[in-house]
Amino acid sequence: MQAKSEFLSQLQLQSRLAFQRTGVVLQGDATWQDELISFFYQTHKPTQQEQWFCVGNWRMDDVLCVNSKQGNMLLGRECDVLLFDARDEFDANSFTASLGALVGGGLLIVVTRDQETTNQAQRWMQIQWQKLVVIEQNHPLPKLPPFTQTQREPQYAEQTHAVSLVENVVNGHRKRPLVLTADRGRGKSSALGIACARLLQQKPLRILLTAPSIKAVEPVYQHAQRLLDGAQRTRKDRLEAGQGSIQFVAPDDLLSSLPECDLLLVDEAAAIPVPMLKQITVHYHRLVFSSTIHGYEGCGRGFTLKFVDWLHKHRPGMKTYHLQQPIRWSAQDKLESWLYDAFLLSTELADVDAVEVNRVSLDKVSKAELVSNPSVLNECFALLVNAHYQTSPNDLIQLLQDECCDVHIAKSHDQMIGVVLTVEEGNLDDELIKDVQLGKRRPKGHLTPITIVNQLGHAQVGKLATLRIMRIAVHPQVQNYGIGQHMLMRLEQSLAPHISYLSTSFGATEELIHFWQKSGYQSIRLGTMRDAASGSYSLLMARQFGAVAQLWIDQAEMLHEELLATNVSQVYPKLEPGLFRALLSKPLQTAPLHPTKLTLISCYAQGGNSYESVSVWIQQWLLQHGLNMVSDLIISKVFFGREWTECAREFGFSGRKQVEQQLRQQLEILLSKFTV
Repeated sequence: MQAKSEFLSQLQLQSRLAFQRTGVVLQGDATWQDELISFFYQTHKPTQQEQWFCVGNWRMDDVLCVNSKQGNMLLGRECDVLLFDARDEFDANSFTASLGALVGGGLLIVVTRDQETTNQAQRWMQIQWQKLVVIEQNHPLPKLPPFTQTQREPQYAEQTHAVSLVENVVNGHRKRPLVLTADRGRGKSSALGIACARLLQQKPLRILLTAPSIKAVEPVYQHAQRLLDGAQRTRKDRLEAGQGSIQFVAPDDLLSSLPECDLLLVDEAAAIPVPMLKQITVHYHRLVFSSTIHGYEGCGRGFTLKFVDWLHKHRPGMKTYHLQQPIRWSAQDKLESWLYDAFLLSTELADVDAVEVNRVSLDKVSKAELVSNPSVLNECFALLVNAHYQTSPNDLIQLLQDECCDVHIAKSHDQMIGVVLTVEEGNLDDELIKDVQLGKRRPKGHLTPITIVNQLGHAQVGKLATLRIMRIAVHPQVQNYGIGQHMLMRLEQSLAPHISYLSTSFGATEELIHFWQKSGYQSIRLGTMRDAASGSYSLLMARQFGAVAQLWIDQAEMLHEELLATNVSQVYPKLEPGLFRALLSKPLQTAPLHPTKLTLISCYAQGGNSYESVSVWIQQWLLQHGLNMVSDLIISKVFFGREWTECAREFGFSGRKQVEQQLRQQLEILLSKFTV
């Protein structure tokens, strides 16, 4: 025991000299693992004055311990030794987040269960653990790994430049936002805090700070307060420095109240929905968007690929800056390199040649093949990361672990250009269906049939088998050529005859709705709660498949459209107009509008009767023609019931008179188009 403890001490000494972090895996029975850690802690920590953190089922005096899924609780903190218990369950998101707290020279100690692998995720992790320093219970000690001596002091040049760029947003021209991105450990949060302090030292400013959670921005407050003499945290969300202040506002509250400020910092922007980021850009003219973009708070691809492109077009004076130089550890840090490889955090897509759509193949690949061929797994995961900004390290583990999830890879001339993830659901028995109807049970792995039985009232559908498309991704260089539709067609050709219908569920955006509609899928339910991570409503869609027509799909679609059209302001008070338009693009099958009602609409458009006396007829008339040509202003007022003052603020008018004038003009144009 003493020899192994001394080995750990020597390993940490070498790590400190190199300003690198080192990962150690302890393999053996639980009693031996616990005794070794306890011995190392008792003989080593008191003399070194170190900070230890634990993640998992630990109980140690004077050590901060969080459970196995709460590694993100360590964000913004620093430690010299990180213990991670991976024996009972392994949460990859928690692991990767907690590792960000380990500073250069620090030691990661992982304890794993010595057992046979039961799935491909365990096999993958077993392979990854072997790449670290492994200490086995009844085996000789390994050799100390070689270390490259590096400069011990961290480099701050990039961080200093980032601080000056933030200051320029306030002191320079309006409408020139800054996009600041970084991998973990690059000092992004401290740069924001330092910039806030320097700005507040120059003059009293009102700085607003928004992020998915206040915990994510705690380091910003800490670094600002450290540099501001006399600054006080009057509340958890507010730091006051003389007449100036830093105030946290949640993204939803920010957009509903639109408080004034001299600078708005949007931190971890990759985890905020792109439509919200666009709204923020429209309303605020001195902006900094910052985000971690590798696998921790959200991979950031939706942010970098979609929002930043949009920002370039609408704010041509914008600047971008990426922090590359680590501050908490050496640029040659071996643990960071291992982490990126183990969880595919640095996946990059290779360029692809031109594609002949009709010659694209689609083949199912097993999880064992993916683990045995890491390059194929890397390509596959890179496509998923680029297509879905929420993709996280846990998704990699889930992909390899879930035997019910199938992976289909699309290729053109041996180049991987797409991937589809599917899962078969349904075939529920009568007793289970009854319990689902009454809300007594909600078995995992059957999202589509459970929603249809419980929420839509079609109990018989629970007995049918459906194939749900969980995710679909196409290489960005060959998108908009019909490859996605071709992949779905190929998938259908390979399906077993017992599949009765197809389904998919996703965070609704206009782009995705149009894609699935074009592929023959019909909207049957929009979830009533926004996803906590993406801020999107989940949309369930279904498609006819098989020899027997599924009449219930048309019925469910009609009920969905009726609910949306008549109750949107109550059920979806913050739905985006564009999303509403996409969901109700087709004309609703209702009785023709009475000629008198149409006359009232025409008179109103020309400056006649009041809006209040004709609004309900306008709504009915528009639904009969579909909302494809209907503006955001009309949708916001007529369907969402927004106040005149709210519409004026949102669409840049001075008051009701100007809003109503625009509304009348747009209705007159629609009257001329719809009555031709």
